[in-house]
Amino acid sequence: MVRSFRRRHRPVAPYILAAALLLLAAGGILYWVLRGPSPSPLGSPAPVASPSPSPASPSPAPSASPARSTPSPRPIQALGAAGLERSLYQASLTIGEEEASGALSLTYVNNGLETLYVLYFHLYPNTQGADSLVIQSVSLNGTAAYHTYTEDGTILCVPLLNELHRGDAARIYLEFTVQVPAGGYGAPSAQDGETPLWGLMPSVALYENGWVLEAAPEDVRFGPVADWRVDITSQRTPALASGTVEPLSEGRWLCSLTAATPGLYLLP
Repeated sequence: MVRSFRRRHRPVAPYILAAALLLLAAGGILYWVLRGPSPSPLGSPAPVASPSPSPASPSPAPSASPARSTPSPRPIQALGAAGLERSLYQASLTIGEEEASGALSLTYVNNGLETLYVLYFHLYPNTQGADSLVIQSVSLNGTAAYHTYTEDGTILCVPLLNELHRGDAARIYLEFTVQVPAGGYGAPSAQDGETPLWGLMPSVALYENGWVLEAAPEDVRFGPVADWRVDITSQRTPALASGTVEPLSEGRWLCSLTAATPGLYLLP
């Protein structure tokens, strides 16, 4: 057996390939290092400072929400569902030969600009004779009310529990008796045999930059214009200076008018 002394050579191709791959990898790493930071994945923009408000600066309300406005002045409105433009007197009056008795319900609407804290009523018959008109009871919004009189008894004062703003209303109820003299009260255009009874019933005074308390019933400043509905029972037929008189039954009439106070007469 003959030994061969030829030297065996190892294959070099795998080493060359590995060296080439290492060189490529090193070159790639060097390329990315020199190029700088790569863009964000999927091409999304880099984050920037957000303009979102801080807790001390709340964001504005959405445009869909209505802006808050300054409350407007209260409009003139009458007592809710009552729908009154003017004050309303509703009364029943029984007239005898020398005396009358009555009940009066007033819904007073403040159509002025100023707030009212008290109401004043004319008791006109007392200007013609002391105690000619006597108030039996006074109620305010359904409750017995504190009230006072002027020294001569010609003005009734009813303080209000709640002030009356523009457009507000209060209900006052009065019961009274009043003397009926032969010559009546007031004498505007009274004809022979007629008995004028102007200002016979209590009526609220006019407020015009203060209360007007000195006017006579035929004076336009006697009281605010109001609607009157007076159910009269009498042996004598009533008549009005203006308005309508409707017969209801024997000896009973409904008088309707718009005035400061009824221009009432009793016919002969």
